[in-house]
Amino acid sequence: MRAIAAVAMLLLLACGTPAPPTTPADPANPATRLTLALAPDSSKVDRIGALDGAIKPDGVNDYAFAVGFDGAIKAIFLAAVDETGKSNGRYQADTLIGDQEVPKEVSVKWGGGTAGLAVFENDKLLNEPSGALRPIGEGAHRLVLYIAMVPQLTPGTRLRVFIQRPDGVVAAGDIVTL
Repeated sequence: MRAIAAVAMLLLLACGTPAPPTTPADPANPATRLTLALAPDSSKVDRIGALDGAIKPDGVNDYAFAVGFDGAIKAIFLAAVDETGKSNGRYQADTLIGDQEVPKEVSVKWGGGTAGLAVFENDKLLNEPSGALRPIGEGAHRLVLYIAMVPQLTPGTRLRVFIQRPDGVVAAGDIVTL
């Protein structure tokens, strides 16, 4: 019986290359996902500057992303990834600041060495003036993330959303291609 199941799995895998895996946002509830899509106002509004902690308009329109997640959030990351969904180090925006360490599941960069990320929920800015994210409590969240348009973000760049929960667990979400 195990041999039949193994052969069936190999046949399914041989039929095509699967998309990069999306880690369930809540291991206890695999139906809960961390979603990412370009937002309707992407490239049409200016909410953030290009530097870490620059949570003010800078005169240049920004990329905007719609994010959905159920649960509490400590930090949010948008990272350039390769075809397997792993960070490639080419670009990263996050809500960490200064010398805050980025979880190894996301990247090897530090908060001050990354671009800023503005987070809005119901048109309300959730970042502190420093750029750090105010804690987001339990419940269903529909966020809009804004990042500056910078030269590293060229057409074809894959960006993946990651969140860090208050307990330190990191969830990887969907991937969007610019």
